[in-house]
Amino acid sequence: MLTGFLLCAGCLIAAMIFWSGSPPSQGRENGESTSMNVWLYDEELMPFLERYEKQNPGLNLNIRSFRSWNALYEELLKAISANAAPHIAEIGSTYGVAQLVQRGIVRPVDPATAAYADRIGEPFTAAFSYDGQQWAVPIGGSVPVVYSNRNLFHTANAGQPPADWAAIKRAGGKIVKDVDQDGKTDIWGLVADPSMAWVHMNAAYDAGTGSWDSERLLGSFGRWRDYVDVSRMTPPLQHELAESQFIYGKAGMLISSSQKRAVLEKYIGGKFDFDIAALPQDERDGGLLLDARGFAVMTSDAREEALSRQAIRYLLDEQVQTELLHAASLIPARADIADSLLRSGDLTERETAVMQIAERLAVKPAEADDERRWRSYTDEQEKLETYPDSSVDIGL
Repeated sequence: MLTGFLLCAGCLIAAMIFWSGSPPSQGRENGESTSMNVWLYDEELMPFLERYEKQNPGLNLNIRSFRSWNALYEELLKAISANAAPHIAEIGSTYGVAQLVQRGIVRPVDPATAAYADRIGEPFTAAFSYDGQQWAVPIGGSVPVVYSNRNLFHTANAGQPPADWAAIKRAGGKIVKDVDQDGKTDIWGLVADPSMAWVHMNAAYDAGTGSWDSERLLGSFGRWRDYVDVSRMTPPLQHELAESQFIYGKAGMLISSSQKRAVLEKYIGGKFDFDIAALPQDERDGGLLLDARGFAVMTSDAREEALSRQAIRYLLDEQVQTELLHAASLIPARADIADSLLRSGDLTERETAVMQIAERLAVKPAEADDERRWRSYTDEQEKLETYPDSSVDIGL
């Protein structure tokens, strides 16, 4: 009887430590200081880690921020080769998970953290699963969406925000305009940010079967060839400018990440109103591919790895997860928090739209070919826009 009581008490204490995010006290009481290197590419997550640092005297987090997942990934590969990897790294799920695992630098998620996987949405845990293990703790993520300028839609009599690709083409064709009649397009129907590979992967992945569809992939590239070269409602080779084009009212629609919502709201201000809709998925049942953010523990000594895990667990704390949508424009990884936010009635119209779209996420584990797909589809998109008559050479 006593043994059972002590066991239950131990489990309760372990759970309290996990969700409080408090690190082991060893080294704090005797005044020791520990420095840890953390790499991330979502600057909005930095304040959470800084808050954790303040709550834990003696812990110094040296945080380095990168402009994108690709920039962090490339630098991380160099650091691994030089035996200079950080203790903790934020990693994206779109590609690279398998490659980091294969290099032997990433530690699998520990049992204490994995035991709470039932609180994290399955699409998030699957995104960092490879070879039968989970390699990063999901914190949040974003979904591909279509933003639409209500003012331009109204002026062009383009109807409601589009729900499918056919509607996007119709609306884009009405919105595109040469305002001053100088032979140059002043307002584009549709623009897209540089993550076109994400768009094509969403078109090709069949969540129902967990397979890739070559016909849908070719159809996706064909659709963009039409937009750029036939309908001419999308500018070629201007993906880096897409966000600013939409902000300044120079594009009717923008395909981008749901995380861009806060940036658009900030810089658009009251110039015009805009809507958010899910990226169309053709005529099939299935979910959208998530761009998940996870934090991984890099190989180091046992004490540093334990401290790294505790720091990462803090980001699963209820308060942190609840604040993610407002503070970082990220969908929280914890399903219970996501449900609570939707039921709260405290979300804005656009935040509610994003959280509702997030209920349609696909469950897709990391694959070794994800990086090849991303690089290949990005290169082929550039080729298509540079040489419209060229053939598309892609593989699943």
